[in-house]
Amino acid sequence: MKKFFLVFVIACLAFANFSTGALANNFEDQPIENAFQIIENTEDIIIAQAVHPNGDELYATLDKNTNEYTLKAIVKDEGLLKFASSDKEYEYTVDVQELSEDGIKAVFTDVNSAEKFKIEETVEFTEKVVAQGPLLGLLPVIEWGGAALLSWLAANAAAITIAGVTAYLATHVWSKYKNQPYNYYQAFISGGDVYIGSAFKDDASAFAAIKGSEKVDVWAKTESKSNEAARKGGNGNPPASLHHTTESFGKGDGYYKHWHPLRETQIDPRTGRAIYVKKDNHIFYM
Repeated sequence: MKKFFLVFVIACLAFANFSTGALANNFEDQPIENAFQIIENTEDIIIAQAVHPNGDELYATLDKNTNEYTLKAIVKDEGLLKFASSDKEYEYTVDVQELSEDGIKAVFTDVNSAEKFKIEETVEFTEKVVAQGPLLGLLPVIEWGGAALLSWLAANAAAITIAGVTAYLATHVWSKYKNQPYNYYQAFISGGDVYIGSAFKDDASAFAAIKGSEKVDVWAKTESKSNEAARKGGNGNPPASLHHTTESFGKGDGYYKHWHPLRETQIDPRTGRAIYVKKDNHIFYM
């Protein structure tokens, strides 16, 4: 009887180990493009859910007011006694540096253990996450769908993150932003669309940013403010600007008019007047 019981226990343990191993391998093989859904989307928050075929769940959340991302995993108990056990929950804050529907660069921090791991990859919706740093706490369900779910969430929120700044598609948020007390916001061009990011604390900060780098684009509250930023963000003397009507941005959402600052290149020896060229900055308005 003892021998039979021992054989039974060994068989059960072997089966449990086989099941767990097979399950782990299956994480890499499951298609995920149809596993996502939006379960809440308001002016303030958007939440996306992913359910793995084994029942594990992922929830990605974006707070549209604070631009904070979080990720929660609910892992179903495995093994012979799972009927008597409860599911386990894991929560992570997500420090996003780059995020779009094409990929992600972020650091996940376990809320309870403070353990961190880094994800940097291009998402093709069949992705396997390549984590850098400590792997303890990197759950198989996150390997399966964490990066893709966050990228999918951002796409549905019409949001991107560039250099740690989260921005939203202009046509989606300008009606909300235009009533704020700021005249200028960061702007980003991505995929032919224009996204609006954080506000500049004052006008002078916007002018300095434009003057400091031709890579800086700005969204202005009005056309007159757009023109003012172009004039004061140029480095000509006197200030100058160009109302550009040959560039078009927006996928079916319309054309965004904008001004460009000008910079002085040289003095025309024949006239004694400055020669100006267009700077790359765009100062958009609607």
